[in-house]
Amino acid sequence: MKTKKIISTILIFAFVFTYFSMIKSTVSSTDIISPYFYTIGAGSNNSIAIKKDGSLWGWGVSITDQIKLFPIKIMDDVIQVSTGSVHTMAIKSNGSLWAWGYNKDGQLGDGTIITRYSPVKIMDDVIQVSVGTVHTMAIKKDGSLWAWGSKIGQLGDNIKENKTNPVKIMNDIIQVSAGYLHTMTVKKDGSLWTWGDNQYGQIGDGTKTPYADFIATENNNNKTSPVKIMEGIKMPFPKVGDLLGDILYSDIVSYINGNAIPTSVINGKTLVTVEDLARYGFDVVWNNGDRTLKVELNKNKKISPLPVVKDTTHKSGTFKCKYVYTDIKTYLSGEVVESFAINGVTLINFELLVKYGKLTWDGKAREIRLVIDK
Repeated sequence: MKTKKIISTILIFAFVFTYFSMIKSTVSSTDIISPYFYTIGAGSNNSIAIKKDGSLWGWGVSITDQIKLFPIKIMDDVIQVSTGSVHTMAIKSNGSLWAWGYNKDGQLGDGTIITRYSPVKIMDDVIQVSVGTVHTMAIKKDGSLWAWGSKIGQLGDNIKENKTNPVKIMNDIIQVSAGYLHTMTVKKDGSLWTWGDNQYGQIGDGTKTPYADFIATENNNNKTSPVKIMEGIKMPFPKVGDLLGDILYSDIVSYINGNAIPTSVINGKTLVTVEDLARYGFDVVWNNGDRTLKVELNKNKKISPLPVVKDTTHKSGTFKCKYVYTDIKTYLSGEVVESFAINGVTLINFELLVKYGKLTWDGKAREIRLVIDK
C-alpha cells in the first residue's frame, strides 16, 4: 500500500513537471513580456495591451470566465483600445471600430444584446473610443460624438433607454472620457461638457442626486443631455513641429518593382518618404496653399531609383531620430492617409501602396516587395 502511494506521488509530480515544462517550451518570456507595449488598458478583471507591431494582447478573466495567466493574441493592426468592466473596444489603423464582451445593455453597439466572444465590427472612421461600465463613447474623424449602451443618462441623448446601435450626440468633439455612469467631453473651442449620473456631484454643475433619487432615476439631478461646465480646457492636439515619437533603425529593405527604396520605422510600421516616390513611377504634387501632397501612379514615368545600402552599423530597433507633428495632408489617388514628418520630408506607411499592386513579405530575408499591377 505504501509502495502504491509512493508511485502515485511520483506520477503526479512527473505530470506536473511535464505540464509546466510544456508551458515553458511553448510560451517564451520574450513573447509575453515585451518592452514594446505602446498602449495598455486595465479592466475590472482583465488587462489588455497593444504591441509596437499593432498586435493586441489580453490576459486575466476572459469572457468565458476562464483565467488567462499569460497574454494571448486577439487581433492585429490596432492603434487604440479601451476596456471596461465587462467589454472592450478597439480601433484599427483603417479607422474601423471593433467590440467584444458582455452586451446585456447594448454596450457593444452591434444592434443586439448578444455577448460576443470575438471582435465584431461596429462602425468606420473612428479616431477615439472610451468605454464606461455599461456604455461606450466614440469620436469619428469628422468630430461627431456617438454613444450606445445603458440608460442612466450617460449616453447624452436625453432619452433613458438602452441603445444597441450608435446614436449621434453632438459635433466638434476632440476628446471624450466615459466614466462609471457619466461622460465628459471637450469641444474644439476648449469647452468642457458632462452628463449622466450625478450621485456624487461628478457632473460639476453645482448639484448632486441623493441616493434615493438615484435609485428612482426620476425627478433627480442626473443629466441626460450635455451640460456645459467650463471653458479654457487645454487642447490635446500638438502644434506643428511638436515632437511626437521615435524613428527606429531597421534591417528591413523595401522594394518597388525590384528597385530598393529608403525606409524608416515608426511604431512597428515601415515608412517611405513621399517625395522619394517621384523616382519610382509616381507623380507627387505639392500644393503650398492647402498644404497637401498628392500622389498618383504614373506607369509611363521614368524610374530613377535611389541608391540603398542595407544598414549593418546600427542595431535594428534602436533609436534613430524623432518625428514631429505635421499639418500636411497626404493623398494616395484621392484618399487621405496618415503621414509623419522628419527633417522637412513627409513619410507614409509603405503597406498603403498595396492599392497599386501586390505586397509580399519575406521574413527570412527581411524584405517587403511591392509589384505594381500592369
